[in-house]
Amino acid sequence: MKSDALELCHQEFKNNSVRFLSAIAIEPGYFQSFEEIVQAVSLESAIPYKDLASYEKDFLRGWDEVYEKACAEADRRKNGESPNLNWFDKLG
Repeated sequence: MKSDALELCHQEFKNNSVRFLSAIAIEPGYFQSFEEIVQAVSLESAIPYKDLASYEKDFLRGWDEVYEKACAEADRRKNGESPNLNWFDKLG
């Protein structure tokens, strides 16, 4: 995973963790830190929903969407374009 995109995601998590967790289809309280989210994505599982595989799919799909937007924004910034501070708001 790209560190600059992860940093953008981490910022959004710090700014509003409830909204961020909602965007990746996880209820508040399941992950206590952004690092736990990244670890779960790395393992492509480890979600504390036990047998509910559909939640895992929703989580990974939601993460992919958020991460893809973060990568696009990180690339924009790397190419010298002015930062879009509302990149996260344009999800969905």
